[in-house]
Amino acid sequence: MPRNNSPDSIQDAIYRAYDAAGGLREVSRIIGLSVSTLSVYTDPARAHEPGLGSNHLDRLCAARPLAAAEMAAHYAELGGGVFQPVDVQTNVTSLYEQAGATAKEFGEAQAAMLRAAEHNSKGNRDAADREIDDAVQYLLSYKALMRKQRGAA
Repeated sequence: MPRNNSPDSIQDAIYRAYDAAGGLREVSRIIGLSVSTLSVYTDPARAHEPGLGSNHLDRLCAARPLAAAEMAAHYAELGGGVFQPVDVQTNVTSLYEQAGATAKEFGEAQAAMLRAAEHNSKGNRDAADREIDDAVQYLLSYKALMRKQRGAA
């Protein structure tokens, strides 16, 4: 059951992590704390009390990557950034192939940005926003593929 938490609070981030992991019962099974104890950690009235321990949170995030993504998004926002999960495309076999796809996406984003600058309409700005997101995803996928190929990912 959702709580009335501030959207930028740690309690809300933990609630979203629970939800992404499959709910309170599943989280209880994963980290070995009771459902009622877990529920307390999302209570806005207890925002200043000690919360879910970092070891428990680490165990949950290791078991459920979607929960980790929720927590990463929360901490990235606190740090002034954004969290962008990256999946290396399974159909990409080489850095050369990924570089070509990335260049194509970057070109499409650049063209959309120029259209948005020239016409300044909501439709063009929205299209540019989507194309930029696509290009960023391809750039990050390229970076992830490089790391994977050198054994660092």
